[in-house]
Amino acid sequence: MGKFKIGDRVIAVGDFLTVPLQGKEGTVTGIEALDEFDWDNGITVDFDEDVGGWDCYGKCRDGRGWICFESMLDFSTPKVGVVK
Repeated sequence: MGKFKIGDRVIAVGDFLTVPLQGKEGTVTGIEALDEFDWDNGITVDFDEDVGGWDCYGKCRDGRGWICFESMLDFSTPKVGVVK
């Protein structure tokens, strides 16, 4: 089971290749199995602002969606009871 679940608020702590996402906040709207790419699960994020993304198969607002690596994200507000 992954670190994030649908509805979590997240912040990007890294960019996706050449897409500048670092520091952008959003809400997790999906967990995608990306086995065909030999990746870990992809985390679908609907960012608060347009990031030049897409609608992620209807899970995000157009221009605000991106499927991110889990390692690119952190919680934007501390989770109660979670020690880092």
